[in-house]
Amino acid sequence: MDRRWQLPSSWSQVADLFPSTHNVIGHDGGVTALILSRDARWLYSAGADGTVRCWDTLGGGCTQEMFGHLDAVSLNALILSRDGRTLCSGSIDTEIRVWTTDDGQCAKLLQGHTNSVISLAFSEEEAKLFSGSADCTVRVWHLEEGLCLRRLTGYTGSVSFIVLATVPRHELITSCYDGTIRIWDLHKFECVRTLTSRSGGVLCMAAAAWDGTHVYSGSLEPSVQCWRTGDGKFVRR
Repeated sequence: MDRRWQLPSSWSQVADLFPSTHNVIGHDGGVTALILSRDARWLYSAGADGTVRCWDTLGGGCTQEMFGHLDAVSLNALILSRDGRTLCSGSIDTEIRVWTTDDGQCAKLLQGHTNSVISLAFSEEEAKLFSGSADCTVRVWHLEEGLCLRRLTGYTGSVSFIVLATVPRHELITSCYDGTIRIWDLHKFECVRTLTSRSGGVLCMAAAAWDGTHVYSGSLEPSVQCWRTGDGKFVRR
């Protein structure tokens, strides 16, 4: 596999690629992920120091510090439930932590991946969690029980992004550094379509949960590609 698409194994390697130019007050190192509550009152941040923090956007102070990860929280691997009560973080330490925002405590520790966790997504009812990893797999977790229900394979690179699309079909769309976008039927947990990027490894992806008819992907090339999910047809770039 082209080594350009191998995820750095430690934060020090990431820091070498993206040198810090500003100090961030609170975290001991760079900030790797941010997410706002639906009412924009609370901002959650994750960092290279392995911590997750909650900030009051009105007062500006840090109200919670969440400890437990043994390495950096991966870039953008931080998601918040719609009701704002459950926060999930994925780390280079291979673990996923499920936090309760009421008290900032770790409610569940999800273990099973053998390399960095780099992408996360909730199921529609938010009872399940999907995680993508540098171990070339996607795992499906039951949040309440903390159990891995499924392991989706077939990738030859890190799974960079996950999107749940509920319309027109109930599907999971994943992108990978191996240059593919895979679409999974969530009723059968089968890969129904594989789209191959014309620009190499897929670094980022976008699709609307309420209209999963198209998916957009980005890579190191200066272009965005568009695909139809129904038949896998390449539309334009």
